[in-house]
Amino acid sequence: MAQRDYLLDTTTLSVFSRLKSGRRDTQCDALSKKLDQLPPDAKLFLCPICVGEMERGARIAPNPAILSDIRSAISSFKGVLPIDEKVASECYSELWARLFNHYAAKDKRVGAPEKIRRRELLSPTHSYDMQVQENDLWLTAVAMYHKLILVTHDKMERLRSISKDDVQFEDWLKQ
Repeated sequence: MAQRDYLLDTTTLSVFSRLKSGRRDTQCDALSKKLDQLPPDAKLFLCPICVGEMERGARIAPNPAILSDIRSAISSFKGVLPIDEKVASECYSELWARLFNHYAAKDKRVGAPEKIRRRELLSPTHSYDMQVQENDLWLTAVAMYHKLILVTHDKMERLRSISKDDVQFEDWLKQ
C-alpha cells in the first residue's frame, strides 16, 4: 500500500503549536506519540482555512506570544495547500451535493430538479441547516482532492458519513 500523507485541521494544529512551544498536556503527549510513529517520509500539510483560524485565534488571544508560537508551528509544515478552482469544482461541490441530498430537509428537495436548483440559488440551504461547518467542508474537500488523510479531533459525523472512501479521517489526540 502506498504511503498516505496528512492534512491537519485546526484542532490538531493548535495542539501541535502547544507541543512545539514546549507546553505539555495529555493531548500534546498523544500527538507527540503519534508523530513519533509516522514513517520518516510521511508529509504533513495545512490549508489556508487552518492558517486563518489559527491566526484569528491568536489575534484575539490575551497573550501576544501565541502568535509567534503559531507562526513557528505553521512554518514547520511541508506547505499550505491552495484552495483553488479544481478543489472547488471537483470536491467541494461534490461533498456539498452529497450533504444536501442526504441531510437537507425534505421540503427543500421536492419538485423538479431544475426548480430545486433555481430555488437553492435564490435561497440556499446553509451549512447550519445541514449541521456542518463550512470551514470543515472546505477542509474535507482539500483532503479529498489531494488524497490526504484528514487529521482532526472534531467529530465531523456528517462529513464522515458522506465522504465514502474519498476521505479517510484520523484523530491523533485521543488518549
